[in-house]
Amino acid sequence: DEERELVERIYRGTIAAAVIRFFSVTGQYYDPLSIRLLIRTPSGAVLTFPVTRIGPGTYRAELTFDQAGVWVLRAEGEEPLRAVVEKRVEVVGDL
Repeated sequence: DEERELVERIYRGTIAAAVIRFFSVTGQYYDPLSIRLLIRTPSGAVLTFPVTRIGPGTYRAELTFDQAGVWVLRAEGEEPLRAVVEKRVEVVGDL
């Protein structure tokens, strides 16, 4: 695995919104024809979550972080550009 920066730390049991934004090299937001949100849990399971469009190039998914450890969120957009957005979240202790 490639080492990636840990961008957020939250408590187990937290329900949070993942906001995903797609934009071109010129900085314009765009809507991919298809979007897939993959989540790798600390136990190694890979799950697919539905996303909801909330604005141009902007999508949201509600997630419950119910396991301690590092979660990897990966959004993939296809057409007209191929884009990948990845984020790591560390879940610690209970609320």
